[in-house]
Amino acid sequence: DHSSSTELEFPIRATFYYPWYPETFTINGAWAHYKPLLGWYSSSDPKVARTHIDAMDYAHIDLSIASWWGPDSHLDRARLNMLMDETLAMGSALK
Repeated sequence: DHSSSTELEFPIRATFYYPWYPETFTINGAWAHYKPLLGWYSSSDPKVARTHIDAMDYAHIDLSIASWWGPDSHLDRARLNMLMDETLAMGSALK
């Protein structure tokens, strides 16, 4: 049973989620200063998505607000669909 978003109760613990990687590990050709704990990963990898969902569940996050680059960005749309599919498949209460 997956609760609908109308069943959230205040206070709501939320986080912003940026599925932009590996595209934004470099900025103007320079590597980011910090290396992620998961290494240089791809946001398209379902294993990475599951790891992030597990971390959000562990932190008792209720709601994840995913960044999106718009309707013409096929890669982002595929990543968002994959994130939602993985969240449901894991039985996470994350919205």
